[in-house]
Amino acid sequence: MLKLADTEGEVNIDELIDRYCAFYIDRLDKGLPVDRKNCVLDREYLNDRTKMKQSILSNPFEKFERKRFVYYSKDLNILSFNPVLWRELTEEKKEEITKKEKRFLVEYYANLGSIVDVE
Repeated sequence: MLKLADTEGEVNIDELIDRYCAFYIDRLDKGLPVDRKNCVLDREYLNDRTKMKQSILSNPFEKFERKRFVYYSKDLNILSFNPVLWRELTEEKKEEITKKEKRFLVEYYANLGSIVDVE
């Protein structure tokens, strides 16, 4: 969401779905594991936009929405950061969060015996 957010902290959910799916499709294309062996994220699932939207909104989004860090506007098809939080997120803080999440991603895939490209 940080990469796609506009100046108001809003993200078009369709753009987020595109990015989310592209990450996993890239892994499939490279013959890398998408997730744990029993994970439902196969090509068919990744190409079902309704399922992907539900997936994003249930996990991880729902956890952050419960804490009121982010919101979902179904009518506008956007996700948004809490305006107070968004105003407090400096570029340095966004970069710090991004680096931390990339480290988590690398560790997660390392534990699966795989790699991840975190450009």
